[in-house]
Amino acid sequence: MARCCASIPLEGVFGRNTTTNNQVPDETSKKKKTAKEEIEDEFSSPVDQSLMALRQSVLCGEAWRAVYKNAEKLQNKSSEASHSRRKPWDFKESSIFAQIDAFVQRCKDLEEVCDGKIQFSRSEDENLPVFGGMQGPSISRAIVGLGQQFERYMSSLRSVTYDVLDVKETQWHSDFNGFKNGVKDLEVMMSNVMSGAFDGLETVNACVDMVGFDRF
Repeated sequence: MARCCASIPLEGVFGRNTTTNNQVPDETSKKKKTAKEEIEDEFSSPVDQSLMALRQSVLCGEAWRAVYKNAEKLQNKSSEASHSRRKPWDFKESSIFAQIDAFVQRCKDLEEVCDGKIQFSRSEDENLPVFGGMQGPSISRAIVGLGQQFERYMSSLRSVTYDVLDVKETQWHSDFNGFKNGVKDLEVMMSNVMSGAFDGLETVNACVDMVGFDRF
């Protein structure tokens, strides 16, 4: 389990290091400290490594609960044996896993940030496809504009002064919801742009090329 909770790169997302002070099981705490370091990569560089680390962190938290449930089952079964001095577990599970569950949810939130970067962020040397028809230039401008708006949303997240993986930092909920709602609006606008892009294509080959372009 300790190996499962190894590290999360966050520097690429936030462009800075953060610290975590939550009191959680030791292995999970180690994961949180390294998780931030990798997730920070998510805010300013390619997100593949961050996304993988976040998913591993989610699996780690879910594994903790699975191990507990299995141990509880064995303990309760043992307590039913004749002459057993063991007592069945009667712990409040929600209290035991409150911070772990909150950390898992925080990682899932950051996965959405990664997904947004994959969809809307673009490197300077990455070219858009050539859109045909009279609407081609306006479609290109619209896509560039959506990317610029997304970067403004990302800039808001980068500017936070707290540790985004500290589940006690409740300001994250407000900041993330603002980002999430903004991205939803961008997705609607992108859908409209994509429809317009296909409307301007006149050949099957052009449509195939557009489908092959996996993201705008």
